[in-house]
Amino acid sequence: ICSFLESVPDLIRLACVNRTFRRILIGVPSVWRSMDVSSVAGLHALNRKKFAASLDRHTFELTLSTYFSDHELKSFKATGSVCIDDKCLKYLCRYSHGLKELDVSWLRDVGPDVSDAGLIALVRHAKSLQVVKTPWNNRVSDKFFISLASSCKNLRSVVLDGLPQVTDSGLIALAEAECCATLESVSAISCQKLTDSSIERLARQCKQLKEFRVAGCPQLSGGAIVLLVLTQANLQYLDVS
Repeated sequence: ICSFLESVPDLIRLACVNRTFRRILIGVPSVWRSMDVSSVAGLHALNRKKFAASLDRHTFELTLSTYFSDHELKSFKATGSVCIDDKCLKYLCRYSHGLKELDVSWLRDVGPDVSDAGLIALVRHAKSLQVVKTPWNNRVSDKFFISLASSCKNLRSVVLDGLPQVTDSGLIALAEAECCATLESVSAISCQKLTDSSIERLARQCKQLKEFRVAGCPQLSGGAIVLLVLTQANLQYLDVS
């Protein structure tokens, strides 16, 4: 039954019924590996959205320390959640050693109030990250992706859509780090400052790419895209529209 419920907020509410329920639920590690405080449509969205709307930093920290402290958190998602900020991410650090997925996406001009500072602090602890999504946040720059590249050696997917401060330096850092050997998916849609230089470096260094999205990047030329196609034997999806 527990596997059909979400840890936030369903299982937390169930754990509040009495001590027996709480003891039983906390004793099931598999249900506490994902924390989703997103404010988006979808499965269980109504309950989660209500919880996210009432969430503050104190409640966030209390939830982590009470229910996730004895388990290995694998996934943290906060898409469109305005309650999450840099201080929340820095608190999350102590639970992030086994974290594999991080999603702090913005949605329709609303999202986590996070910046390079909070994200860099987190990835220095979360060295097992494989999937990182930070799109549409104008406070995220090359500094974060340089830190991400040096800290996380097993990255598989990175989403940096619509980041106005990201330049070639951020992508080149990913291409030159150890994670280039595992990187399978890169999405850099509407990154206005990207040029052929970073795409060519990715094409030459990252040989496992399966998905690549650079639609809406006005400074890219056909030559860089052709090089990418010619050098990526595993490429399955390409978006340059």
